[in-house]
Amino acid sequence: MFLTNREYSTPCRVRKIAASGTTDWKHVLAPPEGILIDAQYLFVTSSEVARFEEEYDVLRRSNGSSSTGTKGYDWEGMLSHLALQIHRRAVPKTQGDLVAEMQQWFIDRSPNAEAPDERSIRRRITPLWQAMHERA
Repeated sequence: MFLTNREYSTPCRVRKIAASGTTDWKHVLAPPEGILIDAQYLFVTSSEVARFEEEYDVLRRSNGSSSTGTKGYDWEGMLSHLALQIHRRAVPKTQGDLVAEMQQWFIDRSPNAEAPDERSIRRRITPLWQAMHERA
């Protein structure tokens, strides 16, 4: 592991510690508010990151059975609509406005008023959003 070479410091408080390779956590008793350290000195092992991701289902993956994505959402149709809207009108002021507009597009076309979550939509439109603002 390597420390980052940062010009700034991000302090944080540590209130519990455990020796490497153990699960026996000890509470920091003095000082009562915990030990103040720079966050760049905190390390998390890759096995602990993997355990966390598995436990909290951080890396949900599609089974790949649908070319349109999870639950059969029409991602290509959404992107076509997005391009047309940007061509006809202006780019929305914020990415959040754009996400909300695309979510409404899905709801309007769904028989059960279903739409992908905001994070999924944001992940699909972020490259386009960034490209539009690089050239602006």
